[in-house]
Amino acid sequence: MKGRLIVFIRGLILSSLFLQLGFLTRLNAIDIFFSSDDIEYSWGDASVRASGNVEASLKGYEFITEQLEIDLKKGQVTFPENITVSKNNSTISADNISYNYRKYDGSASAINVLMNGRRISGSDILINPLGVEIKDAVITSCDLEHPHLQIKSESVYVYPQFGYIIVWNSFLYLNGIPIFPIPTYVFGAQKYSIFGKKSAIPEIGTSTLEGLYVRENLGYVINESLSGVVSFGTSEKLGLLAGVDQSIVFNSVNSVHLNMAYVHELGIVGGAVYYLDLAKRDAEKDDDLLSNSLELFSSSVNLPLTRVSLAFQYKQAENEYWVDKKPLINLAVNEFVFDAFDISVSSKMNVGLIGQSNQSNEYLEAWRSNVDLFLSKQLYRSDRYSLGMSGKYYGYWYDTGGTWQRSFIGFDLDWKTERTGARLSVSKLVLDEGESFFDYDKFDAQLYDELGVLLFRKFSGHEVGIEFYYVLSREALESSDWQDKMRTLDLYWKMTFHCWKMTFRLNTIRENAFNIGFDVF
Repeated sequence: MKGRLIVFIRGLILSSLFLQLGFLTRLNAIDIFFSSDDIEYSWGDASVRASGNVEASLKGYEFITEQLEIDLKKGQVTFPENITVSKNNSTISADNISYNYRKYDGSASAINVLMNGRRISGSDILINPLGVEIKDAVITSCDLEHPHLQIKSESVYVYPQFGYIIVWNSFLYLNGIPIFPIPTYVFGAQKYSIFGKKSAIPEIGTSTLEGLYVRENLGYVINESLSGVVSFGTSEKLGLLAGVDQSIVFNSVNSVHLNMAYVHELGIVGGAVYYLDLAKRDAEKDDDLLSNSLELFSSSVNLPLTRVSLAFQYKQAENEYWVDKKPLINLAVNEFVFDAFDISVSSKMNVGLIGQSNQSNEYLEAWRSNVDLFLSKQLYRSDRYSLGMSGKYYGYWYDTGGTWQRSFIGFDLDWKTERTGARLSVSKLVLDEGESFFDYDKFDAQLYDELGVLLFRKFSGHEVGIEFYYVLSREALESSDWQDKMRTLDLYWKMTFHCWKMTFRLNTIRENAFNIGFDVF
């Protein structure tokens, strides 16, 4: 048939991979519209062939190519010639794509994806039911023809339903020169919190326990249930370090986190935590599969609402002390909302045998139970301003007979524009009984009435900010030492350049620590 024809096919079961570089999930009962100069349909073979200015539309994606072939018997969809897929600010191009929507497998060649400043390209792509493998891949956030920074990888594996991208045998290139090898690297996988401390570039900083340190954290994935981070580095006070953190996900409610490390000055340290998620809530999730995929799967489907954990640990750093748990049982409820009163409630309760040692190896041990309760209510909100009220309670009980309880009420005022923001908070101590048995419990804890201030400013892609809590007790106000007047003083500078970012943080008063982190993509 000649002429401009428009065809509507209902019920094709397609995979999003050929729509989005193979980061696809299975889509059922989809309506596909396409038009072309010529369309041929064979009743005997149950096949459709379109050629000449082919334009197709599916789930908001627009396809432009010169030829489209659909075999309904075999379940095969083929774009044999150059094809471009677009949606919003996303563009995907390929020399050809072939996909079987019954077997959930296929292939593509010369894929190039551009979205939100990120570009991923590869020579060949293999599609299977679990994910996608990209051969000879290049990943960059630089939009220049010759990128400043890019990662070249022998192969990249994408697992959309599990939420991560794995890069193997790679090099980080600066202006076309290989400068840093990356044996393996994991993007995304935020639902596995173990990846929160991975980094492709070494982390540099200082802390009270370690002094100056340099540390590298590389993520790895064995399968959807087993993932982890390998760490190695050195520090001024503790010497060489090498360790591994391993996450084991049994199902949607049961998981285990294991960690073990060798530290020169401490020997073997480590721990194990079992998590049981009793109740969950749906998280807000963008319906755009392509956006979710290329945004590196930053959100998971569910967030824990109520979580029980059982922790054993030996010499783990907490609040600038070494802390043992033998064990500690914890129950946490996150942001439970009473709609009738518009009040949000969070709480944490735990009980266990705790051990604490400091840099002088002075050791304390006791059974301790703890209850923290947080309530907040929004009093007013507009586009620029918001006013909230909060209540906080902290209770600690020790088998030594001691008790430490504190309670606060406070108000928070927030103001923000497109480039500037500020928060002013005031909290009043209304209950103060007893004293903490462990120093790590009260380290950086609020002990008096306070005035809190947060200020930040964005300019030319950068952001600077300062946050401090000013003590309002009579002793602090009368003191001549400015460190007595503040509980914390934190400064940060987020620097965004053409295709990379760097964050500098300075934590003063008690921690006297700084940290420099890099984000290439």
